[in-house]
Amino acid sequence: MNDDSLISCICITKNNPFLLTRAIACFKAQTYSNKELLVVYESDNKDVQQVIIAESNNDFSIQFIERPVLPKSSLGALKNNAIAISKGEYFCQWDDDDWYGADRLQIQMEAIKKNAAPVCFFGHWIFFDAIAEIAYLSFRRNWEGSILCKKSIVTDEVKYALLPKLEDTPFVNKISEMYAIAQVVKPSSYIYVYHGNNTWGFSHFQDNFFKGQQMSLQFSALITVILKGVYTNEKALSMLESDFYNREIIEKIKTSTIYN
Repeated sequence: MNDDSLISCICITKNNPFLLTRAIACFKAQTYSNKELLVVYESDNKDVQQVIIAESNNDFSIQFIERPVLPKSSLGALKNNAIAISKGEYFCQWDDDDWYGADRLQIQMEAIKKNAAPVCFFGHWIFFDAIAEIAYLSFRRNWEGSILCKKSIVTDEVKYALLPKLEDTPFVNKISEMYAIAQVVKPSSYIYVYHGNNTWGFSHFQDNFFKGQQMSLQFSALITVILKGVYTNEKALSMLESDFYNREIIEKIKTSTIYN
């Protein structure tokens, strides 16, 4: 496809250089070429410096943006600020916790253009409990964290709530009332990871695991290896899309539950 629209990927990071490095690698692997990554961190996040040094290779598509830790900014405020200074016609949430297949941006932009919709979400993703090393197919809904959205939608009246968490729900609810929504159903391209130090605690994830469907031991083992960086992004995605693993995903999608 013609990568004519710049997509700004917004990554708010906090004290986990391994996860941030993995998220940056996923960004670099994207088949959609017209992209930028804004990595936003607060001034007390000293661990990010080692990542900045490692990435100081004149890749102008990646920017590191420091914000003062005091006065404290909410997660919602950090996202709004990053969107405001981004250069893209579209923005995309790019959490440092998670893993993204190399086709994530491309398939979401294709869905936006096909459906003439300014917003796209994943309808399913893979939940992964990295503590127990168990994978789940999520139930079906528009997952807020997977948003790819036209930047012009964000205004003084329609933006992320100034909250430390749950900042995206009011925003997503509002734009879902106002605009057409495109939904991608390709869970192999998005792994949402619980690692024990997420913004949300285990009870939140446990509820989502319960509403989803547990994947096989073989599938969970593959996810474990993928997240450790054993395979390139392209190789990992091709394995998840192979007949053996894709068949399991398709069968579980057929019996999945839809929640709001």
